[in-house]
Parts: sequence; structure tokens; C-alpha cells
Amino acid sequence: MSYETSIREKGHAAQNSGRDPEHNPGDEGHHPKESPGSSPSLEHPADFCSMRILMALRRIMHSFDTYSRKLSVDYHITVPQLICLHAIVHDGPMTLSSLGKLVSLSMSTVNGIVDRLEAKNLVERRRTDPDRRKVLVTATDAGVMLSRNMPPPLHNRLAQAISELPELEQVSIALSLERIVAMMEENQHPDSAGR
Repeated sequence: MSYETSIREKGHAAQNSGRDPEHNPGDEGHHPKESPGSSPSLEHPADFCSMRILMALRRIMHSFDTYSRKLSVDYHITVPQLICLHAIVHDGPMTLSSLGKLVSLSMSTVNGIVDRLEAKNLVERRRTDPDRRKVLVTATDAGVMLSRNMPPPLHNRLAQAISELPELEQVSIALSLERIVAMMEENQHPDSAGR
């Protein structure tokens, strides 16, 4: 049974369970039918849930997009650059590989981000002594000042808010979002499913 079919069956079951026990099926003809524009929560609960989920996802993406544009306009920095800068400031000088692990980004991606931060005079690369082959990335005074004067990254504030929820609710949100991500990834290349 597909995920969508299962959801629809659960929705119809919920719909049926909410019927009036005094309702006589024979009386249905005496009541006007629902118009096409009637509430989807009554006629198609599964479709209504899908709509709510999609709208919530759009609002999440809009919030992150708005935050990203504000960073670019007000501080001339991108979200990935800010995340890396905060990590360097708060965790001290570190190698590129350590930074990549800390922020969960690939070595090549982190290298490009550090290049751009260095061009803005927010970080610098320093070779350590006595091993001159080891390079550490450290924040400049300008980078430290920018990091401290900026509001916390949006994802940090979101993580803090989530951590204050009951543990069961946190687990439920995580599982639901992971399931949505899995479905989206499965449907990214529908033509390759049978290959």
C-alpha cells in the first residue's frame, strides 16, 4: 500500500467516525449537496492535510529566504558564510577539515566559503609553527566584531525554540520532516525508478 493511499484511508476513516449516529442514510436526499467550494477538511481530509503541509513548507522556505536576503542587504554576507564565521569565532582557529565537520559541509564548499570570507577581511589563514604545512583559519578583528554584533543565525534561534518543546513533540516533528524529505527525494527523479 502506498503512503498516499494509507493517508487517504486514514482520512476517510476519521471522516466516517465523525458521523452523527442518529443520521439516517435514507435522509441524504433531503439535504442539499455540498458545493464544490466546500471545506476540504470535511469532504477530503487527506487533501486538506496535504494542503496544510505544503503551505507550512512554503512558509518555512519563505522565512529562510527573507532572512537570507536581509543578511545579504544589511551585512553583505550569506547564510553559509555567517555559519562558518560564527563557528570560527566561537570555536577558535581551526583547520578547514575541522570547520567542515563542525558545520556539516564538504571540504570544497568550506574552502570556497573561507576564500570569500578572507576576501572580505573577516578571516585569515595562518600557518602554524613549527609545522608550517598546517593551516588554521582564524577570525580577524572585523570578523569577530561582525559576528558579535549580528543577531543569532535563524537556524540557531529555531533550534533553541525546538529544544524547549516536550521531547515527544520534538521526536514527532523530526520524524515527520524526515519522512517528507524522503518522499521529496524519491520523487525528484521519477523516471529513474524503473531503471
